Amino acid sequence: MNRAVLERPRALICWLLLLQSLWGCAAAQGVPGGPWTRATPMPTSRSELAAAALDGRIYAAGGIAQWGTTAAFETYDPAMDGWEELPPLPEAIHHLAAAATDDRIYVTGGYTDLLFSEITNRAWAYDPRARTWTRIADLPAPRAAHGMAAIEGKLYVVGGVGPDSKELWIYDPATDRWDAERAVLPTQREHLTVTALGGELYAVGGRWD
Repeated sequence: MNRAVLERPRALICWLLLLQSLWGCAAAQGVPGGPWTRATPMPTSRSELAAAALDGRIYAAGGIAQWGTTAAFETYDPAMDGWEELPPLPEAIHHLAAAATDDRIYVTGGYTDLLFSEITNRAWAYDPRARTWTRIADLPAPRAAHGMAAIEGKLYVVGGVGPDSKELWIYDPATDRWDAERAVLPTQREHLTVTALGGELYAVGGRWD
């Protein structure tokens, strides 16, 4: 039999072993396709919170904790695998939204009570350098269980519970103003996820009634 034909299965096995080895290295380094790794737990256990990433850190804001609505605001550093407690939110909120732009963390709306009856239209900005909160222009109307993402320095609020919740709102930090004159959501929804990719806004999932 031709020697080249005999060598083909051996070469194929070598290639498969090499690919397996490379995949194992990639998985160990935590690239997509790799395993989950447990990180240090948050100082405040909670649900219905909001989170945003800025300058290599993750910021967790508000939510429902063991003893009720919380104003907790904490940041996680992946490089150190550690959390730091920051100045709390100016008010305890849950079902709020968060996003980062303009070197600040922004939080909007949410419920201020555990009966899900008090929806706020207040919005806040956190400056990590000054470690201070500043109240910004209120949302055009109260919103909770909504989504928010940043595109090119502006914030986009999508969906949620509240008056005219199909309206899309855009906030410009340079003018401290909200723009409500944009295309409305095709389908009304709350408890959705919103993200931005390639300059486009994506609204994913959610529910209504």
